[in-house]
This record gives sequence, C-alpha cells and structure tokens, in this order.
Amino acid sequence: MVAAVHVAYGFNWLTGLTQLRIRYHQGIASQRPFSDFVRQPGRLADQLSPLLAIAICRSVGLLARSRHAAWVEDRAVALIALSGLLAALVADLSALSKAETKRIWLTFGIVANSGSRVAPGPRSHVGPGDSGRLGDPHQPTVQHRVVKGRSRRPRIVSMSMGLRPFGRTGLMVSPFTLGTMEFGSKLDETDAARLFSRTIDAGVTVVDTANVYAGGRSEEIVGRLITGMRSRLIVATKFSVPTDRQDPNSGGTSRRTVIAACEASLRRLNSDYIDVYYIHRPSTQTAIDETLRALDDLIHTGKIRYIGSSGASGWQLVDMLWCAHDLGLNRPVVEQTAYHLLDRRAERDLIPAALSHDTALAVWSPLAGGLLTGKYLGDRPRSGARLSPTDEWGAKHFTPLADATVSALADCAAEAGVTLTALSLAWTLQRPGITSIVLGPRTIDQLTGQLAALDVTIDHELSKRIDGVVLPGGVTVPYYLDDSYADFRPQRYRW
Repeated sequence: MVAAVHVAYGFNWLTGLTQLRIRYHQGIASQRPFSDFVRQPGRLADQLSPLLAIAICRSVGLLARSRHAAWVEDRAVALIALSGLLAALVADLSALSKAETKRIWLTFGIVANSGSRVAPGPRSHVGPGDSGRLGDPHQPTVQHRVVKGRSRRPRIVSMSMGLRPFGRTGLMVSPFTLGTMEFGSKLDETDAARLFSRTIDAGVTVVDTANVYAGGRSEEIVGRLITGMRSRLIVATKFSVPTDRQDPNSGGTSRRTVIAACEASLRRLNSDYIDVYYIHRPSTQTAIDETLRALDDLIHTGKIRYIGSSGASGWQLVDMLWCAHDLGLNRPVVEQTAYHLLDRRAERDLIPAALSHDTALAVWSPLAGGLLTGKYLGDRPRSGARLSPTDEWGAKHFTPLADATVSALADCAAEAGVTLTALSLAWTLQRPGITSIVLGPRTIDQLTGQLAALDVTIDHELSKRIDGVVLPGGVTVPYYLDDSYADFRPQRYRW
C-alpha cells in the first residue's frame, strides 16, 4: 500500500514536471514570456511545490515511525520514493540548457549563493547630481544575483539578454542592437555573415543600418543575411543624409526624399517592409509636418512599421511629438542618440524629454569610437584603429583630459574586476530610459567582450565613483549634437 502511494505521488510529480517542460517550450516557440505559461492556472511553484512537499512529508513521516513493526521496509520504501523523485528532477534538468535551468531556478525564487541578496529596484529619474541608479520604469524588472568578491570591491551582479519594451509600442527588443555601418566597407560579406550569425545566436533581435552606409552596400548585405529569418528580426534603417553629392535632393527630409529613399532601401534590403525608419538627422529647413505626413503615409501603405529620429535635441523631439499629436499622425517612437561615459549632455534635455513622453532611446557609438575600450591609452599601437589624431573627428578624442578620464575609468573597471569595455557598455545600458545600444564590432572577439556587459550591473557605490570621474550632464569628448550634420537653427516653418 505504501509503495503504491509513493508511486502515485511520483507519477503526479513527473506529470507536473512534464507540463512544465511543455509550457516552457511552448513559450520559446511562440516567443511569449515563460511567465505567461507558469501563471496558467497559477505560478509554477504553486502547481508543483505541493506535490513535492506531500511526497517529502510522507517520506519523512515513514522514516520517523521507528517503532513500527515494518520500520525497515518503511524506511526503504520512503528512501526509494524520495530518491526516485529527485533523480527524475535532476535527469530532466540535465536535459535543459544552462539558460533554461537558470530560468526555472529563478521561477522558483532560488538564489544560488548563500549570503547573496537581490539588488534593490531601479530608480526612475536622473538629474544633475544624481548618481543614476539602474534602470527605469519603462524597463522590465530583472532579478540580479550579487557576486561578492573577497576584497571590498564594488558589487557586480548578473543580468541576461532579456528583452526590453520599445517605448510605448508594445514591441519587445534586445538590449543590444547589431550596428552594420562597416558592412561592405571595412568588413566584407564573409566576415559580416560570420559576425551576424554569432550575434543573432547570442540573442540580439535588432539590426541597424542606413542607406548611406558603404554607399548602400550595408543594406544589401543585411538584406541577404536576414533571408529566412526576416519575421523574427527588427530591421532599422535611416534616411536624410545625402547619398549623392551631385544631387541636392538625395538627402534631406522632404516628402520626395522620404518616399524615394524608402523604396530604394526596401529594394536593397529585399524586404516588403522596414520595422523602424529613422530620420538620420533632423532638418530645421523643412516643415516637420511635411516629413511626418510622408512617414505616416508609408505606415498606412505598410512599407514601414515605426518612425524614429536620430540626432535630435530635446526640443526637436518634443516638436515632432507635438506636431504628430496636433495633426493626428503617427508619432516618432524612438530617438537614437549619442550617449556614453565621455558625453553625458543628453541627460540635460533629451533623456528627460524622452522619459516624459514614453519615447524609446537607442544609443549609437556607446564606446566613443573605441576610446572607452582603453586601447588608445598611453603609447599603445593604433594601426587599423577607427580613430586617428590626424583627422578632425579623431583629434578631439586625443586630449590630456580624455586620456586622464579614460585612465580613471579603467581603474574603476579594474577594481570591479571587469574590462573597461564591459563597464562602459553596462553603464550606458543601465541608464534611465535606454532601450537598446548599437554595437559595432568588427571581430568575434570584440563581440564577445561587448556581450560581457550583460553580466555587469553597477551598484550605487560604483555609480557614485563614476560620477566623480565624469560629472552628470558633463562632457569630456563631445558627441551629442556634435557632428557636421548638427543643426542649431530654429524651425523655419510651422504647421
């Protein structure tokens, strides 16, 4: 009788575990969050824990009945039943990947290390003098496990490639975006394909390009690489930067340019639609309603899904949102801006504006052209590097202030036990409002080093130390609104 009871309990447990695996893989197949399935009809722990508890209590109860005439048999049956349950659990978990097993442990609320604690929730606002704790209310809550070192170094916690909300759209995107500016120029198609494959395997779901990159070859390569997986990726491209110096209408934000550039990009991408279509740089010399009406028409015809802006100031973003609201047009849902440890000026106006209006923020050049990798420190060789002190753009990176700042940040990274690359990317990734940052690796090794930022979260102590090196809202190497396309004139026309 006792054995039959335990067989029944064991069957119930294994049935529950099988349902768990079925629900988990249903979630993977449908791209729905795992939590959607474990909540049906209740939390996973609520469904399976009672079965395990009953089995354990029954086993312990039998072990305690030492005065029973058949106590030896009872103990044996109890141990066999309990061992069978645990063996079944271990066997099933061993078939799962490391990531799958980790998700199950997190679902049960299990923390691996004794003495570990869960990091406190994020703060939602940032301003001058604010150390800028992690995250914001626009990003999903993630539980982090604190990794304690032997010394009194700043605490580092772990996070995953979990998807983030794309502003107010309901679209979910990866925290990293693959930037393809050098596809077709410094990277040939073979190397680009290898890098693309490894990035997608790592969980990146967003690919960023532009009609001006490598004279359009970047879009062409991306179009071939996304074949067979188009529906699973978010593809973003841009327009407005001139593509033909002999044609004054090859750039800009007029209706003619918007529509012609979109159709050309669709041909190069070999796609029926563009997920995110960015105004590469806003123009104050074209009426904003002219541009937004053309983009709105492209949405209605199904050629683009969302409108984005890039290189806009805070007032320009609000101006676009205001115009779209007044005229009943589709609004920009994302702004792609320059923001990193060496230029925090976006904190003064753009980031508060985006947070106030539920606009997603993407970041380009989060490593300041490679300066925040530390490879330019001192007299290290610079052959083949992106930055050169001999050209106008590169020269601003090679100043005594920049060298001293990067050196101090490298010390912060060393004390935390991480690379400067990982620290720099993690800092930007965890700032309020940031949805995704654009990576531009050339090699697999560079990509691996950049992905390591996912395992770094900066606590309050380290954040304060970084603020002491680079002041909130301050600048060491100018990037934000600081290129040849920056337009500081007032808007010439009103709608």
